[in-house]
Amino acid sequence: MNSTNANILKPVISLKHMRRNNDPLGDAITRIRNGYTRSFDSVIVPKSNKILHLLNTLIRSGYILHYESFLEGAASVKVYLKYHNSLPAIQNIQRVSVPSKRVYLSKKKLKQHSKTQG
Repeated sequence: MNSTNANILKPVISLKHMRRNNDPLGDAITRIRNGYTRSFDSVIVPKSNKILHLLNTLIRSGYILHYESFLEGAASVKVYLKYHNSLPAIQNIQRVSVPSKRVYLSKKKLKQHSKTQG
């Protein structure tokens, strides 16, 4: 096999896998939202301490069933979505404070906001 044939047989790596995300928490929230929109049973999200904390909070609040490591040693987790009578447990989820636009609230304001939304 000559060098020109070897170059043709190399696997193509999509840009999707080469990109680095600057906001993994926002990406995880978007993947969960999109999973509910498409009625998926589960979604794969990147793994980080902040994302695991978010997932634990969603489990305690009853919005997702559970999560597990997707592959041994992988930097991803599989999140199992929860539905009530075929309706998503989460109707609306969004990230308010993003890296380019920080929003700071006191603990008192956060409690007031969550009471009005729930």
